[in-house]
Amino acid sequence: MAIVHIGQLAYPCVTRVRGEEAATKLQRQVGINHIEVDLSGVDMVSLSFLDGLISHFLRLGKETDFIFKIDTPILEEKLARVAGIRNTTIHFHYDEKKIRRIKPKFSRPQKPVFIPTKEDFRQ
Repeated sequence: MAIVHIGQLAYPCVTRVRGEEAATKLQRQVGINHIEVDLSGVDMVSLSFLDGLISHFLRLGKETDFIFKIDTPILEEKLARVAGIRNTTIHFHYDEKKIRRIKPKFSRPQKPVFIPTKEDFRQ
């Protein structure tokens, strides 16, 4: 299994476009089979970045061929949100090497937002 630290592919890890760029670089470096993406030690990894990275592999049908190494529960939470949004399976581990499947987290429905009309302003 190839291990690649995300800092070698993209920095800062903050936008969806950067995530897609990182996925393309990753694909060129090691292919798309059996990859460990090491996210540990990175100051900031945004939800958008992770979504861009993961959705790239979803389009190729290779989302289960890679594993994330993480070091904070915040990253686990972000991966869970991407798994819920994209309805996919994501695998991860902390330093102990016990690979786990992330439980998708689905966003709560938002309350309707009041959008005023011209009539509302006339009163």
